[in-house]
Amino acid sequence: MFFDVIIPTYQVSIDRVRRCLDSVLSQTFKEYQVWLCDGTPEEHHLNEELVRLLETEYPEVNLVRQTGIGVGQARNQAVNCGSSPYVAFLDADDYWNPEWLSE
Repeated sequence: MFFDVIIPTYQVSIDRVRRCLDSVLSQTFKEYQVWLCDGTPEEHHLNEELVRLLETEYPEVNLVRQTGIGVGQARNQAVNCGSSPYVAFLDADDYWNPEWLSE
């Protein structure tokens, strides 16, 4: 893989996560691995919905449970999981155009 795509998330709506992931998976450049680092508390309803979404619709996305606090810590934790030479960050409530990684 050429890129590790790091997506930190915390209590983001499932629709926004789906839009984000769809934009990553529709990239014209395909040499990447996706790491979604979620800090949503396990008792929060969005945690269960996110796990179900990834298992059923996005099995290629790696879920990392955030152990610390804050978006910076989430990014660092996910970066440590990957091994690609380049890292691309994307917030869970944002999305990319299809050529973003190739450019």
